[in-house]
Amino acid sequence: EKMSVQQSLSNIKRADVVLFVLDATEDVTAQDRAIAGEIMEYHKNLIVVANKWDLLQDKDKSSDKRFIDYVHKSFPFLTWAPIVFISAKTGFKVSRLMKVIFEIYDKSQQRIEQPELDKLLKYIVKKQPPRKSKGLKPPFIYQLRQKRVGPQVFEVVADQPENIHFSYQRFILNKLREKFDFWGVGLKLVTKLYKEEK
Repeated sequence: EKMSVQQSLSNIKRADVVLFVLDATEDVTAQDRAIAGEIMEYHKNLIVVANKWDLLQDKDKSSDKRFIDYVHKSFPFLTWAPIVFISAKTGFKVSRLMKVIFEIYDKSQQRIEQPELDKLLKYIVKKQPPRKSKGLKPPFIYQLRQKRVGPQVFEVVADQPENIHFSYQRFILNKLREKFDFWGVGLKLVTKLYKEEK
């Protein structure tokens, strides 16, 4: 089992799109949770694959939703990843999986124009302004910009970058996903100290 996890971690580091395969007929394991944590650590593009869907007993119209709810409860930090139900044995929806892989990869290469990010940042801080943390006043965010693609890295420029709470950074990432359809795309957010130009 330890060797299996190590092999998975090696594959995660090299992958452009990670397929996190779960056995639909079995409960989530501690090994699954360890691998999921590593996927988050490396900010990888991700698809959750529910394999052996053909073997699931007593399926009905709501089986898909129940499984999705179970996965989201087991991995609450991976709710941004699409879930594809397949059977590797019969080929059920494998072509659908390939389509999703290419869609996510293409999204991971998408460049966003700065005016679009400026507009999104204005909406974000209006909807939920940064809260006061360690400093005497709340952090002021000057800019949100895209640093690179493949993987997608965004940068927040602020007067107190160290005081932007983790939950607020997650809020920004969620809004980026919603606005630019980054579902399944691994996003990384970094912070930078604002310096006035002389």
